Amino acid sequence: MWSDEKMLLLSSPNGGGMAIFDQRHWHVIDRVSTTGIGSDDEFFVRSVQQEDHADLVVQHLSGRTRRLRFGEFSDIHDVYVKNGFIYAVSTGTNEIVCLSARSGEIVSRRTFPGEPDSMHLNCLDEWNDRLVVSAFGRFAKHREYKGSAPLNGLVMDVQTGEDVWGQLTEPHSPRQAGAYYLICDSGTGRLLISDGAEVRAEIPLGGYPRGIAITDEIVAIGISGHRRQEDAGIARVRTIDLRTLQLVNEIPVPFREIYDLRFIPVSLATQLKPVRGGWPDVR
Repeated sequence: MWSDEKMLLLSSPNGGGMAIFDQRHWHVIDRVSTTGIGSDDEFFVRSVQQEDHADLVVQHLSGRTRRLRFGEFSDIHDVYVKNGFIYAVSTGTNEIVCLSARSGEIVSRRTFPGEPDSMHLNCLDEWNDRLVVSAFGRFAKHREYKGSAPLNGLVMDVQTGEDVWGQLTEPHSPRQAGAYYLICDSGTGRLLISDGAEVRAEIPLGGYPRGIAITDEIVAIGISGHRRQEDAGIARVRTIDLRTLQLVNEIPVPFREIYDLRFIPVSLATQLKPVRGGWPDVR
């Protein structure tokens, strides 16, 4: 399906964990509920799911692992790692925080208006050197997005707050693939592909799509059962050929939900460590 030099890493919240796929089998790393995952040339970072604080595991690829816990942030949904900095989405406080991966110190905070978790900021990516975040809408009240009309969702520039893509429904997992932009329009069960001016493809996926990874002209999309469905069943990954937009494969996963997907080098996959006991002090 893709190069043997890469494996597919998956994170799962709400009783899930983290697992890796070698094109034949899933290998469960641990069963610690996890949301965002990300890495650069020096660090691998995962967000352990916590409702009332931030809990980040930072693994230096030279071997050292540290755990950062912040009481001032909450419900971390995603992390994006670049040049030794961690950008984390604090959904519960309506902000994006930048941290030093080396020291764990807070570098900057970008706070958006509204009550806590009014916008439901969730996933990060970089589009043409702009850090972008997906959100359920520009609401003012706490979780006002619940039960709201569709098409309020958006992708926006973190620095300027400018809309980059609008009229979405519960969007997650913005990704750039060359000249094209992808988003899981989770509320409608679709993958959308845009050229930046208009939507060029709408691919119905069913379930609740969330998590996109791209490599070798293959896009992998996580499909979770919708939480409001009693028979949601197990989650699965669907792989699609970006050239033809045809389904390549469907892979059942060992968890009920998927949050994030990343293709990573085998060299990184062999270094990933399970989360074990021991809690850091709240900062």
